[in-house]
Amino acid sequence: MITFGVNTISGILKDKAFIQHFGAGSPKHFPAVSLGLLFMRDIITMASAFTFPHIIAKQLKTTMGMS
Repeated sequence: MITFGVNTISGILKDKAFIQHFGAGSPKHFPAVSLGLLFMRDIITMASAFTFPHIIAKQLKTTMGMS
């Protein structure tokens, strides 16, 4: 859980710096909504990384007889 927290926070801070550096115009206040969207992106990515393999493995086992 600590690793997830550290990786998520550092990833969001990296994305924020990247957006401010390469975005149009001069760096200014970063909207909280954008931080929330970056966080939701990370949550969805992690959820799919742990959910989809199980679903796909179950589907392969039933349709193709794989174990």
